[in-house]
Amino acid sequence: MASGEELLVVVGPTASGKTELAVRLAEQLNGEVISADSVQIYSDYGDPQVGHAYDGLWVSGRLELENTRLSGTRALVRVEETGNADISNCLFTNFARGISTSSMTTTSPVVQVSKGTFNSFNTQGRGIALLLSGGTCTIDSCVVAESDTTGVYVSQNSNTMISGSLITDNEIGVQADSYNATIVLEGNQIYGNTEFDFIMVQGGNTVVATGNDWGPATTAELNAGQNPTMIWDQEDDPSLAALDYSGWIGFADSNPPVTEQLTASVADGGTAFISSAFVN
Repeated sequence: MASGEELLVVVGPTASGKTELAVRLAEQLNGEVISADSVQIYSDYGDPQVGHAYDGLWVSGRLELENTRLSGTRALVRVEETGNADISNCLFTNFARGISTSSMTTTSPVVQVSKGTFNSFNTQGRGIALLLSGGTCTIDSCVVAESDTTGVYVSQNSNTMISGSLITDNEIGVQADSYNATIVLEGNQIYGNTEFDFIMVQGGNTVVATGNDWGPATTAELNAGQNPTMIWDQEDDPSLAALDYSGWIGFADSNPPVTEQLTASVADGGTAFISSAFVN
């Protein structure tokens, strides 16, 4: 922050609505929310370290968030079973967890994320952009890149739909545990991840992944009737659930959406916000 600029601080007792007020102020003032709770600031090993809050936004009610940059905490947004979140046009960066859900049911929380950019390269390591463990989650037109472990991890008790998104340059693109879960991947670009583009980690329901672009190498393997190297499922380990990747889009013949980074200047010299959009 430049010298002479004012810093707005929201303080108050526990459960008084500080987080909701801070988010609303950030949206109206084109600002950032930085958690500085004395009991939330920890490093990975428990030592105090300013700027790495254990959880940035812990949502147990209703959260609407758009055109906002969130950065620098271990977990940026965590949605509890009683929460609901509608998040659009946001940038998530420098985190261990971007958005996570925590629930034992497939119906709640309800989380919708659209046109978000997730870049989880961070000094803490073990970055996961989307950790969806329970609830109904819809991820649309997002960019998930540079996670040093997993771009999207969909766990048990999840009803998850991921569409129109680019998932690339992560260690693992999508990791799925489909026990008591319904997982659909449709119309995405999932390729260029270093270890696997998709990996199944347990038995359960078949993951439906039709109409996706898996990149040139995997497309060539699929066209040749081969077991794709970058996809690990029941074909590789009979104890796992299957991935239905039928109807894949041929990389060379398809016309996938073009990912474009959009940078918008904020009035009065404020922080610039970066969001993502798909243009045909």
